[in-house]
Amino acid sequence: MQLSHTRPTAMHAISLALPLALLFAVPSCGGKSVTPSQADASVITPAEGQRILFEETRVSGGWGGSSTTLKGLFITSDGEVFSYEDSYNTTAGQPLPDTKVFAGMTESQLTAKHGANPHLITTVESAALLQKFSLVAGASRGTLLSQSACADFGDDRFFGYFYDLETSTYTPVPLGTNGDLAIRNTAPEGSALMSWIRSLGGQTGEASCEYRVDDCSKPSCPNAGPCGDNLIPVARDGESCASYCGAPSSCSEVASCSECNTYSPTCVIDQSGKHHCLSWYVGCESLDSISCACAGEHLCAGGADLCRGDLASGFSCASP
Repeated sequence: MQLSHTRPTAMHAISLALPLALLFAVPSCGGKSVTPSQADASVITPAEGQRILFEETRVSGGWGGSSTTLKGLFITSDGEVFSYEDSYNTTAGQPLPDTKVFAGMTESQLTAKHGANPHLITTVESAALLQKFSLVAGASRGTLLSQSACADFGDDRFFGYFYDLETSTYTPVPLGTNGDLAIRNTAPEGSALMSWIRSLGGQTGEASCEYRVDDCSKPSCPNAGPCGDNLIPVARDGESCASYCGAPSSCSEVASCSECNTYSPTCVIDQSGKHHCLSWYVGCESLDSISCACAGEHLCAGGADLCRGDLASGFSCASP
């Protein structure tokens, strides 16, 4: 069953699961992050030997957890766009391919989930492909924001990839995720590439279960009731005043880290200096233990080694 994303009003209680486990950027295999060294983005090209440039992977489970469907598409350095879709009945002994991504992936690890017979659906002209690939460097400078969006949807994840010729391994750059856990890369290149990849797969219109935000900068409406503890007035799209209440984690941005609270404990500062609150422990065991050591790979699109800061001052990501 798919549930649409909703936000609490002043009369509704908020229920947040802490911590939430992310499904991307799992460090493994001792791999290292690799980013282009060219200063001029217009001349950034895939590394020699790199075949996979972009990928979308949708992971969804059937009722009862017996069947899992993997589907999506990937784009090669030749401009070929392939789609794939396979279902796996785990109760019948069909092993599910590993869908984790991490710095240091071999091509066989990356493509295992694509199945044996991906289908060529279209091609991208070389100049257009290189222009899109040049955006991955910008996407790697973004911070990653997340929220619980839907239930029983699964996860629709988007990545760009860099390649290390020396080790013949890939490094993912998370562009964003729609699904049970929605993730937004704060770099505009991330959302731009997500939209482009969706269009290649024939997806049009608004994505299901995407990351959504409220406007928390407007005054409360005259008839609005007071907000409860740890909630603040929020305005929905098109509203001239705030008629609802929500957690700071639902805001497009907050004035400072002091706005974050029990429902939204983790403050992050994006590449343009805007402050955001997250409603989970970003991979750490408890609020008191949040640090770059356990949260970095979940906060920085360019990798954990870019994470800076602490719980008191907020976390940010250094430019790769």
